[in-house]
Amino acid sequence: MEQTHSFRDMALAFFKESLGEPTAIAAEPGYMYRWVLHRKFRPTLNIYITLDSPELPDIAHVMIGDPAATGSDAIQSFVMRHEEDFKAVLARIRDHLDAT
Repeated sequence: MEQTHSFRDMALAFFKESLGEPTAIAAEPGYMYRWVLHRKFRPTLNIYITLDSPELPDIAHVMIGDPAATGSDAIQSFVMRHEEDFKAVLARIRDHLDAT
C-alpha cells in the first residue's frame, strides 16, 4: 500500500534536506521548527517553520529572522501553500546567507 505524506510532512522533509536537522519547539497545538544558520563575520540567521495550524492543514508558515538586515528585511514571513513555494522560500534564505 502506498503511503501518502501530508503537505506539512513534505515541507519539513524538504527543509531538513536543504538546511539540516532543526530544533523542534513544542507549541500549542503542534511544533515549530528552528534552524540557526551560521555565517562568516555576520550574526546567525534564524529560520522558523510553523506547522501547527489545525484549521489550515495545507499551509506552512516560514519566518526568516536576520539581525544583520535592515528595515523590513530583518524579519520576513512567508506562507507556503504549494510545493513550488518551498524552492522560492529556500532561495530567499540563500539570499540572506549570501548577503554581505
